[in-house]
Formats: sequence, C-alpha cells, structure tokens
Amino acid sequence: MMLYCRIPLVSYAMFLVMVVANMISLPQAAGAAGPSPTIPPVPTPTPPTIPPAYLPAPTPVFTSTPVFGYGTIANEDSDIPTGVPMSEEDFNTIWKTSPNEILYRHCEDCSDSHKHIYMRRTGDSEKNLPFDMLDMVLMNWFDTPENTLGTNFDLYDTYGDALAQTNKWSYCNYDDPGIGFPRDCGKNGKTNGNWNSINRSTGVPINNYSKKNFYFAVETTALPSSEPSTSALPSALPSD
Repeated sequence: MMLYCRIPLVSYAMFLVMVVANMISLPQAAGAAGPSPTIPPVPTPTPPTIPPAYLPAPTPVFTSTPVFGYGTIANEDSDIPTGVPMSEEDFNTIWKTSPNEILYRHCEDCSDSHKHIYMRRTGDSEKNLPFDMLDMVLMNWFDTPENTLGTNFDLYDTYGDALAQTNKWSYCNYDDPGIGFPRDCGKNGKTNGNWNSINRSTGVPINNYSKKNFYFAVETTALPSSEPSTSALPSALPSD
C-alpha cells in the first residue's frame, strides 16, 4: 500500500522562495568577507609658483686683486702687497683685467662714510690709463691728466652702485702735492681727513695726518651671489 504525503501548495511556494533567497545572499556574504576596498592616497598640494619678477636680483660679489696696502689690515693678509709699491707697468697689467675699470679702497681708520670707496673710470680707450694710478691715489691726487669727477671717473659707496652707476658722489677736489686719494671728496660735499699720503717710491707715509690702515684693490671679476632669497618678496602676490 503506497502512502502519499500531501504538502499544501502555499507551503511549497514559500519553500521555493526561501531557497532562491539563500542562493542570492551567498555571493554577498562571500564578498563581505573579502579584502577591504582600496582608498586612493590624498595628493600632496603643489606650492604656488612665485613669478620671476618678484624674486630679488642676485647680490653682486666683489672679487679683486690687491695692489697695495699699509698698516695692520695689510700686514695681516699675505695677499696684500706692502712695502715698495709695484711698478706702473705691473699695475696696468692687472688693471686691464678689470671688467668695469674699478679701483677699490678699504680704509679701516677712516670715517664710516669713507671706509669703502669704489672708483670707476670711464672713457679710457682700451683701459689705457693716462697716468700712473698708484702715484695718483697714493700721493698726488690731481685732476690732470684726465682725472675729473663726473667726466673721467665716479665714486660710489658700494660695488652694486658702481656697477649700476647710481648714487654717485657729488664732490671732489684735487691738486695738493703729497696728498693722495681722495683728498676731500665726499658723497654730498667736502669731507676732510680721510686721505692717504704714501710715498710712491718707498711705500711709507709722507704726511703724519695720512691714514695708516688701508689697502687698494682692482676689480678682477664680477659674479652673482648664491641663489636669491625669497625673503624680500611682497606680502601678497598678484592673482592670475
């Protein structure tokens, strides 16, 4: 005798729904147990570009060849010639290497206004000096031949000014035998007591009032300093 198990139709339909639902949920459960999704890295912000026009210009660096010195400042530096000054010929050989025909005097015992002076010659054909420069600056600061402020040379406080030919000194006098550079020349007028007086032939002072701690050097090259600093940038750059 065969037995029949009767399952209500509604119950059978619910059973099928449950089977299908379980089949759908299996991939989702497997996926939930997998690796976490990758989070892309946060990009590093790019710093703003500074317009070249706002970068300060490189500071010019003065490099030179010393040609004569007297006193402690010269005695402590073996590169500064002392004693009998070099010949006019030797000086002119060095002078022709100067890109801008600049002679520098550093004077330790001068007033602050005259500690650093840059003399830039102008108008000499092929850098041929019309006189013995060391005689002129050491003991005979004359306006002839061809040694007049504003015509044959200019004086400056800094090397940068000498290169740019700005902030020139306004006053010079000359023609006192035995008195050398720069007699009473001054930036804004006559300034006494900052000259040297050294015998061209012996290298010793002629006048007791001569400054006695100084040296002269010829510009021999012109190089910019290291990378310009951005410290001088304006507080706000213009927007695009």
